[in-house]
Amino acid sequence: MSMAKHAFAHPATPIRTRLLLGAIFGLGLVVAWTFQEQSQTLLPDFQGPAPWSGKRFLSDSDEFQFVVVSDRTGGHREGVFAKALRKINDVRPEFVVSVGDLIEGGTEDLEQVGREWKEFRHLVDTLRMRFFYVPGNHDIWAPEARKQWVKRFGPTYYHFLYKNVLFLCLNTEDGEPSRIGPDQVAFVKQTLEANPGVRWTLVFLHKPLWDYEDRSGWAEVEESLGGRPHTVFAGHRHRYVSYQRTQNKYYQLATTGGGSSLAGPLHGRFDHVTWVTLTREGPVVAHLKLDGILDGDLPTQAMANLTDRLGNAYDIRIESISAQSATQGQTLIHIKNRAEIPLQVGLRWEFHDRFRPTPYALSKTVAAGSTEVVRVLVEWSQDQRLTSQDALPAEVIATYEPEDMAQPVSWQRTFYAALEQNPVIERVAKGSMTLDGRLDDWSSLPFSLARPQQLTGDTSAWQGPQDLQLDFGLVQDGEFLYVGVRVKDDQWIHRGGTTSAYQDSVVLHLDPQQPDEGKNAAGVARTTIEKVRPPARVIPPSTVGNAIVDPTQKRIEGVRILGAPSTDGYTLEWAIPHASLDPIQGVPWETLRLNLTVRDVDALTGSRVDLWWRPRWETMESNPESGVFRRSNPAVAQNLNEL
Repeated sequence: MSMAKHAFAHPATPIRTRLLLGAIFGLGLVVAWTFQEQSQTLLPDFQGPAPWSGKRFLSDSDEFQFVVVSDRTGGHREGVFAKALRKINDVRPEFVVSVGDLIEGGTEDLEQVGREWKEFRHLVDTLRMRFFYVPGNHDIWAPEARKQWVKRFGPTYYHFLYKNVLFLCLNTEDGEPSRIGPDQVAFVKQTLEANPGVRWTLVFLHKPLWDYEDRSGWAEVEESLGGRPHTVFAGHRHRYVSYQRTQNKYYQLATTGGGSSLAGPLHGRFDHVTWVTLTREGPVVAHLKLDGILDGDLPTQAMANLTDRLGNAYDIRIESISAQSATQGQTLIHIKNRAEIPLQVGLRWEFHDRFRPTPYALSKTVAAGSTEVVRVLVEWSQDQRLTSQDALPAEVIATYEPEDMAQPVSWQRTFYAALEQNPVIERVAKGSMTLDGRLDDWSSLPFSLARPQQLTGDTSAWQGPQDLQLDFGLVQDGEFLYVGVRVKDDQWIHRGGTTSAYQDSVVLHLDPQQPDEGKNAAGVARTTIEKVRPPARVIPPSTVGNAIVDPTQKRIEGVRILGAPSTDGYTLEWAIPHASLDPIQGVPWETLRLNLTVRDVDALTGSRVDLWWRPRWETMESNPESGVFRRSNPAVAQNLNEL
């Protein structure tokens, strides 16, 4: 068999033509064009290196691609098979082969059977390419069902040839369940004997009979296949398993809409279509998960605009946990829908070793232009000493279903119901703190980023506290507010002379104003809070005690920042004058809102992840009460157990 050759010839070209083409392209190069009729390839012939590799085009007139679809029924999930056919049209194989279970069947009501086949044939009519039917036990479950098949589709087993490849389509319900009968065995033998010179044989059947008892008839089929190269595709069990029998691959496919737990590829339970490329060496098989095949027009500009508009049409806010007794409190979930269509919100609290929320999960539909408030009871044991570090995470999915879109639009977010207790900042004697970036004079750093409430950037780059950990504390004297930070980092990336965007760093965010919901709640566009004033991005140096400050950030006047390396990372100290904070409130400040972000940079890839102690203030996940500290010392309970 001939194969189109794709080596590029380089015939001589007149010098005037070369100069003319070079002038046209403005390349200052001598360019000639090569045309090869056999491969229909047109490439410029550069004098010297060319901007492409030396490999041939992956094109072969003897190669072809087709798709195998698996069980649609046996616990039919509405719409999945239709979705698969739409995606098959997008990837455009040459034809499609099934492995059976196309309708639910199992009934003596012939009118119902007729309706089911009419529905299925309507689905097949949406394909742009040929579809080959193979019967399953849901299609031929009784003698009358077999008659209905023959009436509609003719024989229950058959063969065809395509580009010198033999396709055998068999019936595993031949006379009785899970069996290939004697006549069909004889058909297989005769067909194989009549086609000895094919380059490959492909077998399609519903049940994986090679894994059944000997009386199934498969042993005789396999004996007839003998030593010829072949590949077998089956379905039925709704679980993907690949087998190696002698030198041949046998595939038990998962589902294309049939009943499945959808536990994932490792469990062999997922929806897919199988993409087969027949090469000179045999079939190359790939399994395409339906969620991994996207329409080329998704999204269109209109869809993108609608998605953006809907993304700004809802707000979700989860309040801090308010204690009502020594063992019980509550949080309120506020859901606002500004869109003209209903909003569906699903929420599930993650496991927490201290908190027990009720309800544990909820589903809520919020009408267009309305707001819903959901109360959640939170309980804990009396012997647990809770602090403002404790926060209850919730996974939330918000969904709209626009009529003019083929599928819903969803957003998944992680929220926290934190136990915000507005801790009091400890007061120390003036002169007791030495600003050197080393933290030797700090008695404790009680706040931790072991469980960051938000990750941004390449979230996979942070592997947990063993990868990067931050602890911090606050104290005050009569002149300054001090913030001390200790960062433990398994790999500290410091690149002198560059900004903090490309190396490990810490950002301190301050909002020295009285916290109130109206000021801090996210608006329609979720813009930045009015007066967030981070002092600076700080990059500690590798050898000396003075920190490098990125001048592009706004700073509160008079702030001093020093950093120092440590054996397992680095430390930082801020000294922020009260005199710079007081004018912002107009009176000696009593409360301020604080947040910390630490950036972790990967040495090899340069990927960056930002860990936020509390969610970024301008995002929906942020609670206006989060991160608020008090300067004064009112008589407050130090923990919930003292209420």
